[in-house]
Amino acid sequence: MIFVIFGGTGDLSYRKLLPALYRMAGRDVLDQDFRLIAISNDPHDSQSYRKKVQSALSDYLESPPAEPEALERFLEKAEYLQMELDQPEGYRLLKDLVASCPKGDRIFYYFAVTPELFPVIAEHLDEVDLCDHQKRKLSLLIEKPFGRDLKSAMALNRKLNTRFPEETIFRIDHYLGKPMARNILTLRFANDILEPLWNNRHIESIQITVSESAGVAHRGRFYDRFGALRDMVQSHLLQLTAITMMEPPESLGSDHVRDQKVQVLERLSLPQERDIWDNVVLGQYDANPDHPEVAAYQEEEDVAEDSLTETYAALRLFVHNDRWEGVPVYLRTGKRLARKYAQIVVTFRDTVRHRLFGDHPAVHANVLVISIQPDEAVSFRMNMENFGLGEIYSATRMSSCTECLPDLNTPEAYETLLGEAFRGERSSFTRWDEVEHAWRFVDQITRQCEGKRREHLKRYPVWTDGPKEADELLARHDSSWVGKDD
Repeated sequence: MIFVIFGGTGDLSYRKLLPALYRMAGRDVLDQDFRLIAISNDPHDSQSYRKKVQSALSDYLESPPAEPEALERFLEKAEYLQMELDQPEGYRLLKDLVASCPKGDRIFYYFAVTPELFPVIAEHLDEVDLCDHQKRKLSLLIEKPFGRDLKSAMALNRKLNTRFPEETIFRIDHYLGKPMARNILTLRFANDILEPLWNNRHIESIQITVSESAGVAHRGRFYDRFGALRDMVQSHLLQLTAITMMEPPESLGSDHVRDQKVQVLERLSLPQERDIWDNVVLGQYDANPDHPEVAAYQEEEDVAEDSLTETYAALRLFVHNDRWEGVPVYLRTGKRLARKYAQIVVTFRDTVRHRLFGDHPAVHANVLVISIQPDEAVSFRMNMENFGLGEIYSATRMSSCTECLPDLNTPEAYETLLGEAFRGERSSFTRWDEVEHAWRFVDQITRQCEGKRREHLKRYPVWTDGPKEADELLARHDSSWVGKDD
């Protein structure tokens, strides 16, 4: 197998891909004849690139390489090719390098570059006969964002499909490789106590939060063209929504799972009130006097001084089907927030307690929290009497967490996803129709917001919980956000 990384000196490669491949090699997951070809325009040869890889492994692995022989075996498998990705000359050199690997009958191309380069690379690969699916088993792995809107995504998909059929494309959403995101299907469908309650008769609301404490860093030019809706809601948050709310699939086969996810995505809508701003809050992080060392968004490198790009988004939406009709789904995500975490909160309806406990102020609704990061845990909030103190009740958490198992060595998200791609397992990768319906929904929101964005974009100080208007969005419906430790 040959693994070709276009963008082999980028942040994604050093932080995620190379450490994942090294860990896989250490577990004997990779073929003995595995070869890595890294491509970039940075001035390296194979020897100097291997030193960069060694440094990256020391920096980004939780446990830096301790076995010199294992590290040396991995580094020997890496070759580096310096080339301009939009020039044909380098692709002829790549063809020669591939030909020097006599057992390279399987090639995985990883496009760790901007989407604008996807069709350019595919075209040049085709010109030098490196897209011939008759000669080799070829696969393409690509990162989000897949386009900037539905129109650009459709155009990009058409261009890629001329060289790579849909069944050879693995679209990566790394949240689908996180252990607790993957556990949602098991939690729902392997527990008879939950599935009968997983519907609008028993569930009052669902909240999905992806909170980031970091800013845009060196991604200002990219981020200012996308914003939170296109960068995070269209991918991570809608994928988590689909997995949480999908119908039971016929099997765990990739197409059965993705068929059910599509049915959720195509039934998404905002409430039909006349004003979009009744159900959408967009914000942008601003300076905070308590943290003067942190720049406001408009002061970030490569961000327009008058930018109206949102770094925060909160939505109230619904899924229109028999299972979920009437259950509000609240999504929120933002940068430069107080804490970094991702979680799904399922609040159950209060249907029983009135028989005995009336409106006792200490009795709360049952809540299931699925913590995706940084903790990986499931907790369930139940009402219990404080022992020996009479009729005083408290919310007790029943929890399961991976950090409680110190010997558990769970794979990183990219390690999991690469392993599945190598085995041809596709359920954790987004199919084109999933991308299409997610963009259709987000396009609807962005079109309705554009006219009054300047008026409605809310500023929030860095390292806070975001705009107060997001709290008011839920308060109008007698609800509130469930935070990290609530």
